[in-house]
Parts: sequence; C-alpha cells; structure tokens
Amino acid sequence: MITKASNTSTELVEKSFIHYVPIIIVGILICGVPSAILNSCAGIYYPVMAEDFGVPVSQISMWRTLDYITGVIVSPFAGMWLAKYNTKYVLLAAGAIESAVLISFGAAPQLWMIWVGGAIVGITNAVMLGVGVAAIINRWFRVSTGLVIGICTAFTGFGGMLFTPIGQMIIETSGWRTSYMTLGAISLVVMVVGVLIFYANRPEDRGMLPYGSAKQAAKLAEAPEEERVALCVRPSVARKSLVFWVLILFGLLINTVCNINAFFATYVEWYNSQADVMAGIIVGAFVTGAELTAFNSAGNAIGKLGLSVFSDMSVKVTLFVLCACGLLGLVFMWQFPSTILLPIGSVLFGCFIPGTLVVAPMVVRSVFGYGASYPVIWGYVGTSLGLGGAVGSYVWAAVSENLGGFTAVFGIAVVCIILVLVLGLIAYSMRDKLPRERLTEADLDR
Repeated sequence: MITKASNTSTELVEKSFIHYVPIIIVGILICGVPSAILNSCAGIYYPVMAEDFGVPVSQISMWRTLDYITGVIVSPFAGMWLAKYNTKYVLLAAGAIESAVLISFGAAPQLWMIWVGGAIVGITNAVMLGVGVAAIINRWFRVSTGLVIGICTAFTGFGGMLFTPIGQMIIETSGWRTSYMTLGAISLVVMVVGVLIFYANRPEDRGMLPYGSAKQAAKLAEAPEEERVALCVRPSVARKSLVFWVLILFGLLINTVCNINAFFATYVEWYNSQADVMAGIIVGAFVTGAELTAFNSAGNAIGKLGLSVFSDMSVKVTLFVLCACGLLGLVFMWQFPSTILLPIGSVLFGCFIPGTLVVAPMVVRSVFGYGASYPVIWGYVGTSLGLGGAVGSYVWAAVSENLGGFTAVFGIAVVCIILVLVLGLIAYSMRDKLPRERLTEADLDR
C-alpha cells in the first residue's frame, strides 16, 4: 500500500516489504557478528587465557563483569546518542571500536588490558545490541516490530553457532590470540561494509514511510478516542509498589543464571579432569567445550525465534515454558554429562537465555501496562538485568573455584531458576492491584 505524507515538502510513500529488508540485514549483522563474537564466544577463551596468564578463570571472566557494569551506566545515554546523532555514524564508530578491542585482546601482554577492553566494549555493546537494534527497528517498522527484533537478536545465537567452532579451530591451530585477532578483523570488515551499504538513518532519507504506517493509522482511526492512549501505571507509583522490587529481583536473577553459559567450556574441562581421577571410571564429557557452547547458541536462537512468534501467548504459560527449559537443561548437563543429554541440555538451557530480552519485557508490560510509562519502568528493570549479568560473569567462576566445582554451580542455579518462576508468578498475580491511568509522555512525572 502506498501512503502519502501530506505534511512534508517531499512525498513519502510506504513501499513493499522488500525495501525494508536492508535494515533487517543491518540488525542481523550487528547481532550475528560483533555481538555474537563478544557475547556468545567468550567462554571458549576463558580456560586457555587462564592458563596463559596463570590466573583462575574468575579473573579472566572479570572483563565480562566490567562489560556489564559499563553497559548499565551507559545504556540511558545510548538512546540519546542514537536519537541526537546520525545513527549510521554512531553504529560505524561503535562497531569499529568493538572490533578493535577484540583485536587488541589478542595483543594484550597483561591481564589488566583485557579488563580495560571489557569496560570499553560495555559501551559499544550497549549502543549496538542493548539499545541500537530495537531503536533502529522501531524507527523503520510500525507493525511486527517484536517479530523483526526477535529475528535480528536470534542471530546472536546463530552467530555463536558459526563463530564458536571457527574460533576454537583457530585456538587449537594458532592460539587464542590469533583467534581473537581473526574474529575481530572479520567483525570490523562486516560492520563497516554492512552499515555503509545497507543502512539509512531514517525512512525519510529514502523517500519512505515506516513499514506498516498505513495499517497503524487505520487502526488508530477506528479505535474509540478513549482507547487511543493505553492504560499504564505511573512510574512514581510503580517505584513505590512491592511488585516493582519483585521484578527488580526477577531481572537480577534471570540474567545471573543466563551467564552460566559462558563457563560451559570450563565445565567440560572440569568434568573431564574429575572423570580421570574417579576409581575405575574414565568417561569424559559427551562433547567438547566449544561444541557445548555452540549447541547453547543454537538453543538461544531457537528460543528467541519461538518466543517472538508466540509473543502474544499467555505470560504465565511462557514463563512456565521458559523456566522448564532452563531447569531441564541444567539438570541434564549436571547429571548426565557423559551422555547425549549433555548437548540436549545445552540446547534447552539456550532456550532460557531469551528470558532477558523477550520474556522479561513481556512480564513488565503485563504488570505495568504498555502505555507511555512502559519505557521508563522497563529501563529500571533493564538495569537490574545488566547488574545480573555483571554478577553472573564473575560469581559462577568463583563458586566453581571455591565451593566444590560445578556441582555447586548447577545446584545454586537450579534454585535461582525456581525463584525466577516464583517471582514472575507473584508479580503477575499482583498486577490487578495497581492503579492504571491513560498517560501520554507529557503526563509522566518520571
């Protein structure tokens, strides 16, 4: 359908879907290359880096903790940067910096340099993955935004499936430093070329309206006046409610658990070392650490696509399915590491990871409404997710090193997932007790 913009000097039209595909490609490239290498592949480097530097794995994973901390700090500003400046140049700068840091990892002679790099990529990760992809898609699409965002973010999983074995192969043949340099160089080329070729800052720059503008306008025109502004809870009221803090803890725990996947390669090494010393038993893990990480990335991709497709499903059902996948995945990996249930468990646990980007927003929207206050309230819960990532990036390694290995890790994580389910259900049950208003952005008292 073609729709004219009557209030502009240049005629803008809504074109067919194919004209919007280049923007989806940019989102896929952001998620599938630099973000996948940074987030999905980190774990395969932990054991070899720890051996090379002569330190525990927890000291290596510290760079991911710093990554999350700076991401939490920067996220509120990332949205402003994308709104104020030409997004193409912001993405180019962020992609180039992140890729350069990945390359620098391979050249870093001292561990503190890796930590500094982690703090830097926290900024770029927030700009591109944390805020950028959603901001880009919402700018270019008025309908099916959740599905498109889900497709793009699924490529953090698909990218992990691709780059984990490539990175591991280079580690085995040329060392972890060469591996990081190679993947960093690939990231740099893909980001620069991809953004320059496919991206335009706004639909108007190509003489277009956002996709679905006509459908959105028709829907609003048909709706009663009182329904054009969605009901929601005022942010100041939300912050004073018990359910708000329940969801803060919910967000903290869910992302703490999700970060166990960074230590799958370390887990395989630990299990194999334990199996070797068991009297009369020399049964190693069913797959290698890199393969286990790749299976987890596959589950991550499947989960994001599935949850995006069924984003309108009952929140309760979605929450139960999410936590069931997480629990079964952990139990399979914990109790049956020498069987085919190990990779199956990794895939299932991978389906739990989209809880941070798909299910948590659904729960928050269900509890507080999807009106004008939603971005503000989600910003608070999103901060708790970032803090959970920072905690998980360090604590699981520390637990495995000081509390009896990965038996303690999996046991604690199982309890945490049960708590995630309980907290989510409590929050859902309390939603009807909250006062709701029809608020516009101008009405918000923040």
